[in-house]
Amino acid sequence: MALAEWTDSISNDEARRRAGGRRRYNALRQFQADHRQMLVAKMIQASGFRRGVQSEIARKLGVDRATISRDVKELRTEWLKEEEFRQFLAACVAETVAR
Repeated sequence: MALAEWTDSISNDEARRRAGGRRRYNALRQFQADHRQMLVAKMIQASGFRRGVQSEIARKLGVDRATISRDVKELRTEWLKEEEFRQFLAACVAETVAR
């Protein structure tokens, strides 16, 4: 794209259509990532977390191993947050019962 094309103004309608297209595209990508993470979690639970499992999952899903590694990192973070929340709730209940 030439520099002149970047500086040309566009109509509000064109800007709205472009923004709508980006929103749809990003929503689709987010859905695909969430679905893949769900599959990764199920596969890890089924096969256990052992050496080479990320490469195996990546091969089955047709994505790069680094993608699966990022998914696993995010899943671990979510699981830790859930565990911390459960512990917090248990402490609150124990404190309430102790009163």
